[in-house]
Amino acid sequence: MKTDEIESLFALMTECRTGAIRKIMAEQDCDYMTAAIRYDGQLAPLTTDREKFALIGFDFPADFVPATDDEATLFNERVVAAYAMWGDKVVAYEHFSPRDLSSVLQKIMQDTVRLVPPTRDCTQYIDLANAKP
Repeated sequence: MKTDEIESLFALMTECRTGAIRKIMAEQDCDYMTAAIRYDGQLAPLTTDREKFALIGFDFPADFVPATDDEATLFNERVVAAYAMWGDKVVAYEHFSPRDLSSVLQKIMQDTVRLVPPTRDCTQYIDLANAKP
């Protein structure tokens, strides 16, 4: 997917998110940040990171197992880049071997998450300090 297409998708998602937040503000008589937290944490559609990545053209097959450290490193770099495009930061992963990190990333990409576009309101940190391969 081209950068301008991704930006257009994120802009549309942001417009939908903003509309939902404004609706919450009106219905529940609350401020923007309270409504944003409510929407992002409770009302935004459910998905997985793997599905989010597919929306912007990154395909990470669930059954991929790297055969070499070089393959694993390339996979890991692509996954971390995909997270960054969504405004998420993967941290505390330096203690993993390339293949172990691939295994951990494969697991967390399957976790259920809320579908929220990148926003200045918040950055999600994916802390792998205590993750197990």
